[in-house]
Formats: sequence, C-alpha cells, structure tokens
Amino acid sequence: GLKAVEFCGKSKARALVLVKEAIIVAGRSLGMSNAALSGALGVHTSAVSRRFDSGKNRMRVSSETSSLVEKILALTSSRTEIS
Repeated sequence: GLKAVEFCGKSKARALVLVKEAIIVAGRSLGMSNAALSGALGVHTSAVSRRFDSGKNRMRVSSETSSLVEKILALTSSRTEIS
C-alpha cells in the first residue's frame, strides 16, 4: 500500500503524478475548489492548477488517464448513493 506521507509528498514518480492529476480532474468536475483539493492532497494551490491543466491535456491523448478519472468519479457516485 501507499502511505499518506508518500502520496502527499513532492514525488515526481509518474504513477503518483498520474493519480494526483486524475484526482484533481475528477474533483474539479465534482465542483471542488483548488483550495479544497490543495488541502486534501497536501500540495500548493498553484500545483493543483498545473496538475489540472496537465491532466485535462493528458486525457485527450491517454486512455489510461481518462479511465482513471472515470473510475474515481464512479467511486464517488457509488459512495454518494450509499450515504
């Protein structure tokens, strides 16, 4: 598993960057603010803006990113239905 400190750190590992971008794109599509995402992910708000732009661009060319965003959105909708 991945520890929160590893995820919220400044790692540039491709897999972590991809996941962070997908979470940010999904969060923004759900109406979350940069500040809320920044706090949840432990990154600066400017990093959220950059990762959002990068994630949106990556979705255009990468089915992997699009699929990950869709999975995150599906998880959030299923959790909302349960509550």
